[in-house]
Amino acid sequence: MPALLFGYALPLATIGAVATFLALHVVGIPFPHGVRRTSAGTALVQAGLSLAVALAGVPVMAAIVTAFAPLFEARPDFIKSLRVTVYSLTPGWLGAAFLAYPPLGSLQLVAMAYGIYELALGLSSVLGAPARRATMFAVVAASVSFFAGFGLGIAFGLVRAALR
Repeated sequence: MPALLFGYALPLATIGAVATFLALHVVGIPFPHGVRRTSAGTALVQAGLSLAVALAGVPVMAAIVTAFAPLFEARPDFIKSLRVTVYSLTPGWLGAAFLAYPPLGSLQLVAMAYGIYELALGLSSVLGAPARRATMFAVVAASVSFFAGFGLGIAFGLVRAALR
């Protein structure tokens, strides 16, 4: 599991962190009254938080997939769920490169949609979910994981605010 998280997921999740830093500090975020850039320190902290949430979200999503597996007639297996999760997150991590230039940032959603498709394929082939249930399983798992990731982001933000 550490090799999968640190040898595979970490380098890919770093793409989004670097893109976040570039968007916030170098390129800037466009507003109607101009472009706003943050300080290097603020951008670095935000990039670090995005990386932490991305990596913490992998085992959380795998746990969600494992917990929901019986409801969708799949085999609950955390290690296999972790593999399916990591590989289905790959398009989103690669698509995070679009975040470096904010006007193209929404293209990451296309990559994430492809990741949900890959998740459905993995849930069917690796965890044995019937094909007729795999798509709904993927949508439910991705939705619950999104809200869990949102919660992780809030938690990390609160910790950051408390440390100031």
